[in-house]
Amino acid sequence: MSSNILRPDYDGVIFYSASDLSTGSSLKAAEDRIDILLSLNSPFNINHILEFHNIIKLFETNVKLEAWSSDYYAELKRKANKLKEHIGRYVSNFDYNRFHDTYNATTTLYVSSFWDMFEHYGMQNTIPVDTFKSLLYADKRVLHHVLRRKKIVSKFDQLISNYMVINNKGAEVLINAYLVKHESNNKSYYIPNSLTIDKKTSIINSYIESENPNTNYLEMIIKGKKCSQLALNDRIRLAAKKKYNKIIEAVCSMNTGLKIGVNVVFKPIDELVTIDDKDCFEPRFTFNSSWIEENLDFPTLMNNFIHMFGFVDKFYRSSFPNNARACSLESFVGLKSLNAYPVDAAFEMRKMISTVIIMAYDAKLLEHNLRIEDLIEWFFQTYLMEEFNAKGFTYNSTSQSATYLEKARLLCSEIDSIIKQFSFFVTDKVIDQDLLEMSSSTPLFSQIKSFCNRKYGYLVDEELQRISKIFFSDQSALNYTDRTGDEYCTFYEMLCNERLIYDDFANYQQAIIDSLLSNDFLAYSSCGILKFSKERLAVLRDFFYNNVICLTYYDLPYVNKLIEQGKIKVENTLFSRPEYEYLDYMLNDQSFDNGDQLRNRYIHGSNTQSEEQHKQDYYKLLKIIILIVLKINEEFCRADDTWGN
Repeated sequence: MSSNILRPDYDGVIFYSASDLSTGSSLKAAEDRIDILLSLNSPFNINHILEFHNIIKLFETNVKLEAWSSDYYAELKRKANKLKEHIGRYVSNFDYNRFHDTYNATTTLYVSSFWDMFEHYGMQNTIPVDTFKSLLYADKRVLHHVLRRKKIVSKFDQLISNYMVINNKGAEVLINAYLVKHESNNKSYYIPNSLTIDKKTSIINSYIESENPNTNYLEMIIKGKKCSQLALNDRIRLAAKKKYNKIIEAVCSMNTGLKIGVNVVFKPIDELVTIDDKDCFEPRFTFNSSWIEENLDFPTLMNNFIHMFGFVDKFYRSSFPNNARACSLESFVGLKSLNAYPVDAAFEMRKMISTVIIMAYDAKLLEHNLRIEDLIEWFFQTYLMEEFNAKGFTYNSTSQSATYLEKARLLCSEIDSIIKQFSFFVTDKVIDQDLLEMSSSTPLFSQIKSFCNRKYGYLVDEELQRISKIFFSDQSALNYTDRTGDEYCTFYEMLCNERLIYDDFANYQQAIIDSLLSNDFLAYSSCGILKFSKERLAVLRDFFYNNVICLTYYDLPYVNKLIEQGKIKVENTLFSRPEYEYLDYMLNDQSFDNGDQLRNRYIHGSNTQSEEQHKQDYYKLLKIIILIVLKINEEFCRADDTWGN
């Protein structure tokens, strides 16, 4: 039997999860369908039965539309329970001689529901083994469905294990099960107990040696964290890397690639900076060279990283990290390892831009016999002492004549030294050089404390997180109305530009509007126009796009109330969570397995031998030190005039 089945169309009610944004519209659809379904005469087809199953699961969530009274909701649940009788009779009289035909007659919408019902009603205990085996071997997609059902795997453990050994897709299943990150609402894979470590290793090796392995899965083998259930040694990773490179080289030789780059120019212009992004794949940044040449004092040259290059925002939050909640849909497509840092094309472009800028800036300063490292050395050894009487900070600049390999290695050591120095200063208000030299441990970026006891706030309340997605996500159920069409990317944007009334929204949307009104995020103007709470949405918007708010810049009663209620978690660290996660991604391999691992590679001598790559890495490390400098500068400036420590 071919796996390319033309399945029938069927427009039925579907249940995803109780927390899914479609639950409200699904409940409304179930309300409209339930009497129609109960009035049908048997025999029911498989799609009727699976729709019954989905409606029952919907009402088992106990989620109720606000428009429904308690009595009406109870009546709907009673009707839904009557559908169980029809499912029970259907399963009891199921004809396994027609199992293939029934499965092929299942609409695509309900294929996953088919296996849910199969397991829920214990059909794995009544189906003949040969019947189950024939479908498993005939349709390669069945394996992914059955491995998500624990009882089915337990019943057919050895049979499924044998199939995975001979099927090329078995390796992809193992990688998905052990190495790939899945959305929280996705079920886990249940791997047969009879599939030993040796068998798994054989499956992976066979996959690497196969004719056309998927490069995404090869990348998971190369970068995936080691786990006890899947023995991926260095030989296997190397074999996967060689296969991956061979495939990529073959693709590149066809000259079908897309050119992506960044142009950075320093020349006299009227503005501080202009950006030409007509070609989004090769933007051009022009910076005012006159400003630099006329302001060669170190404070201004350092401030250029803020006001000219935008390395931090007005709250001193770094522009380098990626926001997992607000980044593009592209970042969710494809395979992501369990410990992957969220990346997408926009993040990679920003990463490239900031690196090219710092390289170009260093070259510009060199025209005046200056280097960026001169600014860093001045900051630690002169500025901190003269401005704040902060004595004892040191920084060892690299030699201009050193190779980029030598420079990169020294910068890694200096990063460790800087964060140790600052940590000692926060604790002791002085740097004890003897203690610094004796200390062999370097604090994690997440453990470095701030002078301020209440520096960052993180939104931990699930309801407020849900509400922020309604207003600011491009996937919100409120982004579209018949009157506005799809003109606006977010509900918030629509509210800012349109005079919206309650009746502009469909019935399923009105249930969401009702909840926003009851929680005071929306209100009516005197003429019935929907308006939003500016203070509340300013806070939620900041959380949504940045994952963190800087509490020292906020003095809002609403924020203080959320802190008192435990809905905002307060932390007192030098770096915000997005920042220290980004630094771990760039420098280490403890938290993420898809990062640059710069510190690990240069400290442990596992770096490449390419001088051009060493140059790129040196400037990436220099960029990180500049970020550390800007964060420490904020600490001293705010401590001196605001935090009062």
